[in-house]
Amino acid sequence: MHRASRSFLRGLVAAGCLWTLAGTALAQNLPIAGPVLAVDQVRGAFSNAGYQVDQTLTWDWTSPPVSTVQVHDVASGRVLMVLVYPTTAAAQLERSQALAREPRLDGGNPHLIAGYGQSLWRSNVAMVQTTQSQLQRIFQLQLDRDDGMYVNPDLVQDLGLPEIAVDGDFQLALERGAANL
Repeated sequence: MHRASRSFLRGLVAAGCLWTLAGTALAQNLPIAGPVLAVDQVRGAFSNAGYQVDQTLTWDWTSPPVSTVQVHDVASGRVLMVLVYPTTAAAQLERSQALAREPRLDGGNPHLIAGYGQSLWRSNVAMVQTTQSQLQRIFQLQLDRDDGMYVNPDLVQDLGLPEIAVDGDFQLALERGAANL
């Protein structure tokens, strides 16, 4: 009887873990429904959370158009690029296009910007994270290449698509900011 109870509990724990992992994978793969956020709301959410927030850049010539905001955690050297699309449909279109550009990505979220990690999506907003040192290495490689120096293509590829996830505190800052609308 005691053995049966332990087996049942192990099965229950395993099922719970698998259910949690499946839910997390689903949440990572699909944009989460929610309110469409304006760029000023996004900037305010990160500013109110204590991060340094750069000015907005709007890229009208891209398809779909997008506005970007770079967020800095000066203490840790982390850098977050936030991409704000005008609608959820535009964000879903960009995500589909990015997945098509990265076909070997097996069900994950695509990279959107060289040097930044995989994207995380919330309604019409995508976030990608890197570090200041990662950006400096990429910048230096580009300078070396522009100066005619040999740059190992494998090194460029490794730096271009890092496996950096968007940290929870950045996610929380956006979610809290969206909840305060």
